[in-house]
Amino acid sequence: MNPNKFYVLDAKGGQAYTSTDGGAHFTSSPGGLPSLPDYQLHSASAQAVPGIEGDVWLTNFKELNHSTDSGKSYVAIDGVTEANQIGFGKPAEGKKYPALYLMGKINDKPGFYRSDDAGANWVRINDDQHQFGFCGVIIGDPRVYGRVYVGTGGRGILVGEPK
Repeated sequence: MNPNKFYVLDAKGGQAYTSTDGGAHFTSSPGGLPSLPDYQLHSASAQAVPGIEGDVWLTNFKELNHSTDSGKSYVAIDGVTEANQIGFGKPAEGKKYPALYLMGKINDKPGFYRSDDAGANWVRINDDQHQFGFCGVIIGDPRVYGRVYVGTGGRGILVGEPK
């Protein structure tokens, strides 16, 4: 949306930053984000929502944080007890906000999840027999609602669709 805006997460230090001048300067967001040890840094990311300026999500292993004010503040999403990766896909029928796809834990239950209401509610989209070990990326298809792609740790790319 805005080519001059950049978001960065220093997961080791527990600090998020925003640039509004193409990355020349960064302003720190309010503190209070979890800090991670080195072995958990692979689960940290800052993801801007496509098509919505100022809307950004942070995964930091311990929680999922959301900002709608360009990183001036972040709110932890209730029920998300671990957030490893987040991605976006085509919105559900009748919705404008993209579907969210999460690898993590909701109420301490590990799995892959989808939310059609900006993280207020989550539906598990895998089962106990399909955990797939480490996965480094999850993203929804921008053209097909419900289709999700998961990049696994050496097991290829999985494609999932609702039944």
